[in-house]
Amino acid sequence: MDDTIWFTEGGGDFYGFEDIPAQNKLAQIDDSGRIVEYATPTPDGDGSKVGVDSLVMDRSGNVWFTERLTNRIGRLERNGTIQEFQIPTKDGYALGIDLDSASNIWFAERYGNRIGRMNSHGEYCLSNHSKCEKL
Repeated sequence: MDDTIWFTEGGGDFYGFEDIPAQNKLAQIDDSGRIVEYATPTPDGDGSKVGVDSLVMDRSGNVWFTERLTNRIGRLERNGTIQEFQIPTKDGYALGIDLDSASNIWFAERYGNRIGRMNSHGEYCLSNHSKCEKL
């Protein structure tokens, strides 16, 4: 890990930001103070309705983040590649994200009324089972 500052550019459809269009970006401030943005590769559109929200960095330096409006969890790898993982709860509205000591990714499914969990390979783990499934 390094001392880079990371942040999301989530925007609209969220408390106090209803009139601001939802964004599809996360960004970092590099050592020289320059902002470097990363846009999600969401298919079928310009990505303006993604709602990138919470983020967390894992031990390998990958940045995991929620995409609340598209119901996905994203991973920005150190090489700049973004992978997105659709969560199975229809309209779950993924929000909030954290890691446990085993590198599992935990997040809230706000409208799904549950807590979701993925392993570091992007496999969704059923909360009442230890088995994780590739989505």
